[in-house]
Amino acid sequence: MAKRRGLAGQTFHTLATLLAGQGAQIAAGIAIARAFGPAGKGIVSYAGILIMFALSAADGIKAAIAYQAGAGARSPRSVHGAALIAAGAAALTGTAAFAALAVLYPQQPAYAAVACAFGFALYMHTVSQHYLMAGQVEQVNSRIMLTAGAGGSLAMLAATILGAPLPVVLGIWVLSFVAGAIANGIGLRRITGGAPAFDDAPLIREHATFGAKAALGSFVTLLAQRVDVLIVGALLSPAALGIYTLGLAAGESAWQFSKSLWWSASGRIATEPRADAAALTARVVRTTLAVQAAIAAVLFVAGPWLVVALYGARFAEAGVVLRIVLPGIALYAADGVLRTFITVRDARPAFVTWVECANLVVCAVLTVATIGRYGIEGAAVATTVAYAGAFLVKAWAFSSSTGIAMHELFVPRLGEVAAAVRAPLGRLRARTP
Repeated sequence: MAKRRGLAGQTFHTLATLLAGQGAQIAAGIAIARAFGPAGKGIVSYAGILIMFALSAADGIKAAIAYQAGAGARSPRSVHGAALIAAGAAALTGTAAFAALAVLYPQQPAYAAVACAFGFALYMHTVSQHYLMAGQVEQVNSRIMLTAGAGGSLAMLAATILGAPLPVVLGIWVLSFVAGAIANGIGLRRITGGAPAFDDAPLIREHATFGAKAALGSFVTLLAQRVDVLIVGALLSPAALGIYTLGLAAGESAWQFSKSLWWSASGRIATEPRADAAALTARVVRTTLAVQAAIAAVLFVAGPWLVVALYGARFAEAGVVLRIVLPGIALYAADGVLRTFITVRDARPAFVTWVECANLVVCAVLTVATIGRYGIEGAAVATTVAYAGAFLVKAWAFSSSTGIAMHELFVPRLGEVAAAVRAPLGRLRARTP
């Protein structure tokens, strides 16, 4: 097994691959918006949002993998076997659900595309946890980037430029997940120690129970994050949906740093002694918040201008949406690492579910109450309030569980922030001839 590299190096590699994927996605999004207009952009964005339901199911299974193979020190082969059973059941259920929606609403092609991609996306992200637990962050990063990440977006960009119709572009999007699933399955047995074992019935039951609880929490989290989009899609026009999702996506693009740090630290949070894992979680939270605040300030000033410059004047209102959601997005950037600790180390997936259920209700009620009068700007206000509330509740729960004071999550330590920023810059200089 390859030696685990430092957290800074793994974070830099993750950030680089995420930025490459984001750059390709933005380029493809611009081409799609200009070729197919706000409605076409809305369809593709909607498919991207819907496929996240596969990721919420994968998150539950990944949490069970981390819980059993990490703190539980169970056999990786047996845990992998249990994970495959859970993933198969979730894939069949999700595919059937989106296929039914495709039949009921044939005017929305995103449903059919997601039905085709769901199982492959679920498998791709489920097995990534094995690589993270083994410290093989760079390997799984590269495989996802070349397929469902930058590779798929660049293929969509090329197809759009060459004049391909929207169904072909959606078909390429589906194939990128097929390729990602195949890539992540190659060499997996070296990580898990052999072929998956299906003979430990108690472990399989435990995996199913814990994974279902964690998946429910992740699903409700996703639904709470996206209920505003679903309401906008149901009550407003496709063009309004396209504009709103662009503003939201522009704000959430600021999460690339936080995703990189969370992704790279998740294996350590699952496997290190609890006190060390708690200290690492607190460090990731306060570093994330400091960096995200700076990024949000830049986006608040320059974001609306960039939206118009890149996408055209038809998308100008997306800049207003962006500014409204930025405060909540800056706080929620650190939510994932808290959710990981509470779910895996405190073994409290049900608590996360209840918090997100409350978050879902708050976001839905505020969106419905404001969208009639204020349109997509009302939905943006609801989103930022819900994001901030969910993060603050999890921060309180983490503090109560670990004894780490709340202010230690919010007050940045200049040395930690400087190290987080210097690491990628130093590696870039080292690679410059």
